[in-house]
Amino acid sequence: MRRILNEQCRQVSAAQRELAGKLLAENISGLEEFSRAKKILLFSSLPSEIPLSYLIRRSRKKQIFFPQPSWRRQKILAKDMDLIIVPARGYDIRGNRLGRGGGFYDRLLKSIDHKKCLGVAYSFQVRPKIP
Repeated sequence: MRRILNEQCRQVSAAQRELAGKLLAENISGLEEFSRAKKILLFSSLPSEIPLSYLIRRSRKKQIFFPQPSWRRQKILAKDMDLIIVPARGYDIRGNRLGRGGGFYDRLLKSIDHKKCLGVAYSFQVRPKIP
């Protein structure tokens, strides 16, 4: 399934990605969780993913963090965040996540409160069931 979703993401045009980035920023910045958050952990979006640049622009009064290579430091950093924006290849309707394939976010998400997490995906990445 990851391979299929990767290919579908690569087929999204640049114009569609830009529009998705603008809509995502508008939707997330309108959430109460975003309004309350002072510290937000984002991810560096890959070229085939929804760009987060518009969301970053709407986060000027917030502290923005990006994952660090040091795993121990990462766990500490994540616990201090008010909101964590999580990438994925796919999600199902129960909130289960199919990641990029490296296991980084799987390990990170085990150590934090999932109520602070917000998944980011195109609508076609949401499936009835993720393996």
